[in-house]
Amino acid sequence: YQLALENINNGQYEFAYERLSWIATRQPSYMDVQQQLAQIEIVLSYTPTLAITNTPIYTPTSTLTPTPEVSPTPTTSEVELYFNQAKSFYSFNRWEDTIAALEVVISLDPTYRRNEVDQMLFDAYNKQARIYFNGTNPLNEDGPNGFAGNQLSRGLVLYNLAYQMVEEGKPVGTFNDLPSFEAFIVEGFLAAKRYLDAGQPQLALPILEEIYALSPAWGYRGLTIEQLLIQARGS
Repeated sequence: YQLALENINNGQYEFAYERLSWIATRQPSYMDVQQQLAQIEIVLSYTPTLAITNTPIYTPTSTLTPTPEVSPTPTTSEVELYFNQAKSFYSFNRWEDTIAALEVVISLDPTYRRNEVDQMLFDAYNKQARIYFNGTNPLNEDGPNGFAGNQLSRGLVLYNLAYQMVEEGKPVGTFNDLPSFEAFIVEGFLAAKRYLDAGQPQLALPILEEIYALSPAWGYRGLTIEQLLIQARGS
């Protein structure tokens, strides 16, 4: 059972499903094995795209009067499916997948369980932004902790989306719940780095001096504000 939980945390849902299924055949009531199996089944069935139904193409004749096409209305079951998938991803702390599934829910029906959708979105934006700011997302391949590589800019996008929800007065949280200080440091860090890369250290210097005074030890994956500050000063 513990190995199955480790598989889930690492995004290895197929392995986890096999282990839990083995347990279920021998001890069906063991802990929450049935609930875990049900959640994994939802995750494994997830496809983050809208379903497209192919319709036959008719060749009009002179005796036919064309009628306007009517866009199909998404069924409640479609919306509910993606909502349940989002809840499963949320329970596994897979924030990017949660966001993707909830975006589909909103595109299908903007009013569907909107308070719950907004709350999960806010939490996912907030928590994934913190992961990117801390650099604890994967280095080379996308995984349970988000997209791979330098995702500081993506973190700022998610932070701004969460900030906008609070600003609009949605009952999801407060400004104090947001990583605003980290976002300010990251924004300055990225701006200064761009100026340095463009050969404009005089523009990077005041930004670096400001954020260094606020957080002198901050760095991102081996590159610190202090190192950039030394580079900007030319010493």
